[in-house]
Amino acid sequence: MRRAALLLPDYDEDLFVPWASNGLDATSLHRLRIPVEDLNAAIDQSETGLVWIGDNSRDFAPYFSRREATMLDNLLVFPFVFDGDLQSVLIITDTPYFDDHTEYLRIILAAVGEPAARVIQEKRLAFSRLMRQSIVFKRSEIGIVAERVAEKASNGITAVLLQLADIVSQVATANEYLDPYRVWQDVLRITTALFASTASVCDADEHRALLLLHGAVGDDRELVIHHVAATIADFLPELSTIPVLRFSSARYPDDGNDIGALIDALL
Repeated sequence: MRRAALLLPDYDEDLFVPWASNGLDATSLHRLRIPVEDLNAAIDQSETGLVWIGDNSRDFAPYFSRREATMLDNLLVFPFVFDGDLQSVLIITDTPYFDDHTEYLRIILAAVGEPAARVIQEKRLAFSRLMRQSIVFKRSEIGIVAERVAEKASNGITAVLLQLADIVSQVATANEYLDPYRVWQDVLRITTALFASTASVCDADEHRALLLLHGAVGDDRELVIHHVAATIADFLPELSTIPVLRFSSARYPDDGNDIGALIDALL
């Protein structure tokens, strides 16, 4: 496929977004955020994938950059459905099969569609179970979150700043089709899910995660870091070994009685 994207459900919105792609420009990958209802409407027109030709294909033009839209003469939207649920969608805008061989493309995708959908469903089910209670706070919310945690944590807080850029880089390098931003979102959500009841996790930007650990879980920081690294390696097959995570940490109130200043120093 010369230009294509594999879309999966976003974490926070009722949208399908690119997790892997080839040949599409950055603007198109940013715009390819397709509401589930729009995809279902398109998929309802065909059970085995639908090819738009000419003017019909331009119905999807708003989801692509201006440059890509001008080249949108053909478009295939192929759903991966298992047990009646849409698991993923393959969007193809350019392939040699569009040159009078679209039926071959349909046959190939129809043959792999259900097995692929089953694998995606199984992997995503395990992933979604882990992610069910993961709440990621934004960088702008760190101060408020830290104050709230400090008020409730009678035994203090261990603040840990994880440097996760190396992991994102390793995964994205191992699989050139993956979107590094989506890799980061996966890494961040995996980390967050591990501490659903024992920490608050904030996206500190630049592929960093701030953990605000409360209770005894923060007593052994090395063990916490190893647990994060091992779990990420379990869920991301691109990592052949457990990665070594770089981190810095501080203890409140042991290392300072101003939680905001202590976190600012870490960041």
